[in-house]
Amino acid sequence: MSILSRPPMTRAARVVALLATVACSATHGQQGTGVAEQSPQVSNCPPMPAPISVGAAIDVFIGGTGPNPVYRIPAITKAGTRVLAFAEGRAALGDIGTNDLVLATSEDDGATWSAPRTVLDLADRSINNPCVVTLHSGAHAGRIVVPLNQGPYSQWTVYECFSDDGGATWSTLTPIESLPDPCCQAGLVSVAVGVRPVLAFTGCDSTTARMNGTLWISLDVGASWPIKQPLVTGFFAYSAPVDLGDGRIGVLAETDDYRRIRFIPVMLVMPAR
Repeated sequence: MSILSRPPMTRAARVVALLATVACSATHGQQGTGVAEQSPQVSNCPPMPAPISVGAAIDVFIGGTGPNPVYRIPAITKAGTRVLAFAEGRAALGDIGTNDLVLATSEDDGATWSAPRTVLDLADRSINNPCVVTLHSGAHAGRIVVPLNQGPYSQWTVYECFSDDGGATWSTLTPIESLPDPCCQAGLVSVAVGVRPVLAFTGCDSTTARMNGTLWISLDVGASWPIKQPLVTGFFAYSAPVDLGDGRIGVLAETDDYRRIRFIPVMLVMPAR
């Protein structure tokens, strides 16, 4: 289960928050496969039949190519015409080590990507959990949006909260039962489809395993999540979405048992009010 606060929105507002959580076990980054499950518990909202189009996934980080044997923990943003994809560059699959911050870029909204390069390397230090935050102009300029997780250990829950007064007060947290969570980083982005503001949430459609990558859509500022679109069957772990404009988003996600971080383009066409 994910827990989100629900801020008021205007059409001019656009706030991006990447929801990050650590693993549900001490070995979450050390295992090469997802947790097996006999009967996954999935959300009960029906798939959206047509107006969401999912494009072919594109490799951005591939283990063993570029500067590092392993890449984990995606983060993504768009700056001007350039899309920036970040990840941890690791020597091994384990979470703690001499992990670096690596970057790949795209000039064509994710159709092609540069080779990854190291942008931060602190000797004998482990750089973990990159997170990109974008605060735009508009009705909620200055809003602080904080993604976080809370235990107890091995029973993590994902949260998002916000403050409009410099952190003096924060909104009440509300559980979202329709968004499952197997203790894995999910993603949230606010986008405009035409003149309509929508929220897009990416994560695992399971409460027990890192699998079934899925996109959920809310048309009422997070009060309900009636639209669900499968993205990836099988293994799917950490994910981060980005607004590409014109009703398009890109989802940067861990797939293939942590061997690849891939970019998945999605086109949203919302039904009429």
